[in-house]
Amino acid sequence: MSDLHFFHENILKYDRRGQSLFTDVEQRFQLMKGWWNETVKPDDSVILLGDTCFVKEELHRLKELNGVKYLVRGNHDEYSEWRYLETAGFKRVMPRVCVAGLLFTHYPVHPIEMKRYNGNVHGHIHSDIIDDPQYLSVCAEQINYRPKLLREVLEHFGLVETYADPDFVEKE
Repeated sequence: MSDLHFFHENILKYDRRGQSLFTDVEQRFQLMKGWWNETVKPDDSVILLGDTCFVKEELHRLKELNGVKYLVRGNHDEYSEWRYLETAGFKRVMPRVCVAGLLFTHYPVHPIEMKRYNGNVHGHIHSDIIDDPQYLSVCAEQINYRPKLLREVLEHFGLVETYADPDFVEKE
């Protein structure tokens, strides 16, 4: 999942779909946290593809989200790595990660990079869609504000690999 934009006042203006669901940033956080925690169990591993929380004083609230969380930084994840590890509770912060031959990034990568991978799971583009089966956007508003399971991602790309924990993840 990507582009949570927690406590970002302007996301309420730009996310047209969310305008019918959310009245303010606190209610948005509470609803999305509930949906997250319905999907993600406390011991599940989660790769969050950036643009997490816009208010430094609220970073600690990311610990309310279930799972062992890994952060692939987005363009709005501007705080120190320490803050994401210690304050927000991420296990690791990375620029990108590869799992099962899929490249997980915040930004969609250029098609020339796709020669090395089975696909690109990305965020950043919000409601826009790249009409190419090599790409899968997991922006919150495109996936009904709920994290996608790895099984769903693998099925999208026609892959059958499974794994138990992303500690084997290749750093890029």
